Amino acid sequence: MSELSGSTTRAAPRRTLDIEVALQWAYRDELPKRRDDHPLRGIGYPSTHPMWRAGAFGGRIDCWNRDPGFPLAMGDPSPDALRIEAAVEALDDATLDILPYDVGKGLGEHVDLRHVISITRRDVRSWIVTYARNGKRPDLGGPAEFEPVRGANGKAEIWETVSIPAGEGPDGTPWFTTFDRRTTSVRAGTYPDGAFCKLQWVRTADDIAEDRARYALWHAGLTLLAEILTPVLQTVAVAPPAAVTRPWIEAEPAPPTIRPNLARRTVALDRRRPVARRAPGRRPEPVRMSPPSEWKPAGAA
Repeated sequence: MSELSGSTTRAAPRRTLDIEVALQWAYRDELPKRRDDHPLRGIGYPSTHPMWRAGAFGGRIDCWNRDPGFPLAMGDPSPDALRIEAAVEALDDATLDILPYDVGKGLGEHVDLRHVISITRRDVRSWIVTYARNGKRPDLGGPAEFEPVRGANGKAEIWETVSIPAGEGPDGTPWFTTFDRRTTSVRAGTYPDGAFCKLQWVRTADDIAEDRARYALWHAGLTLLAEILTPVLQTVAVAPPAAVTRPWIEAEPAPPTIRPNLARRTVALDRRRPVARRAPGRRPEPVRMSPPSEWKPAGAA
């Protein structure tokens, strides 16, 4: 406010929100208030038969021409929510640098990080909106997982390596052909020496790299949005994301510990006196009834 202004009204202080919370507030609480309803019109005769339209979705869809949203009585969305939506739509995924996130740490040299990141980078804006609407964060999945190769009966297949003679070399050295073949147990729980079970990857290093890249791009996108929206918003102030930058390297912060109250008490517990209780009153005696025929005056024999 200018110093020459005669007004003494001060602007209300802006509340500070984490950028993650601000996005959830915009997409979950404010933007659904916006209704893009078309003017009412007659039903008419659509070009697609209702039978085929119902068959496309597996059932009858009757939403008329109204876009579902909040009631009109809740008013229009906050202007800051519209600014947040515009900033997300204008976010340039090419400017997000995830090199400091060290996505490929511990994944080996066989993971093509360049290819994984380039594919994941295409949907940054969609993932940001999706996680904001769901109120969640990207899931890192977990470590690599594998399981035994199973046969048609659902049981793990047991193999053994077999070598059979295949002639001799020019110098008389014997040649062998080595291959793997299925085998069975000698008896219950006992297999031939050298028997093994083949494994197949269920969750590979490429899957882990993809989940890490999605988290890194989501976190970098939120950090950039916080910088862009800080001078733009009027009713709220945004802070950088509070989520851990690299959860596959950094440990999650421990939850706060609730400690017992060890303050000195004014009364020792072992010296407390029981609360005085009021003794129950004497119960009234029943009324004695005297028939008039038995009444005698006082002093009469």
